[in-house]
Amino acid sequence: MAFIIFPLVLLVWYLLAFRYFEDKKDTKKLATLRDAWGKPKSTSGSLAFDRISVYALHSNDQTFHRLTQQTLLDIDFPEVFAFTDRTTSKIGQQYFFDLITHPQNDIVKLESREPNILFFIENQDTREEIQMELLHLSQNDSYHLASLFRPPSLVRPGWLKYARLNVWLPILFLSLSTSYTAMLVKNSKVVRLCWRVLVNRNCKKCTSVYL
Repeated sequence: MAFIIFPLVLLVWYLLAFRYFEDKKDTKKLATLRDAWGKPKSTSGSLAFDRISVYALHSNDQTFHRLTQQTLLDIDFPEVFAFTDRTTSKIGQQYFFDLITHPQNDIVKLESREPNILFFIENQDTREEIQMELLHLSQNDSYHLASLFRPPSLVRPGWLKYARLNVWLPILFLSLSTSYTAMLVKNSKVVRLCWRVLVNRNCKKCTSVYL
């Protein structure tokens, strides 16, 4: 009975310890989010604009204007973006870049953003809950999610037709292995028989079996 109870106790202890440390990490992350709310990011080094701009390059949103490269240089855009960027996730950073470089002159669309802004300002618990989820997309690998919007990513890859081999090759190798094993067994019997004949070459009984 003890060999059943002990693993269960150990498992419960492990789950409780895991939950405790996860809650402790979440509490620390939440405190960091609250402290950073509305403040400029403390970035070290230059931003990776080659990855931040990926979504903007492939965005199909209809806007009346797109800032040219010369305009971005004239207004010192990297410094402006670094100061105004208060996003939590990498995809949010990409979307914010798209909004700035593709300014909107439709007053209706601009005013439609106001209720969302006020909602997150007034509802701190909801905002922080969403921010905690967006932290999962705060790693640099999340920049690559924007590549899903590229049209070539929807094309059927040419190697996909060979994927069926993953199903049939194991079956083929299994059948060959069975045949090979049977062949080895059969050949081993022949070898033993030949050896018996060579040892007992004067034995008529063995010779008759050989023939």
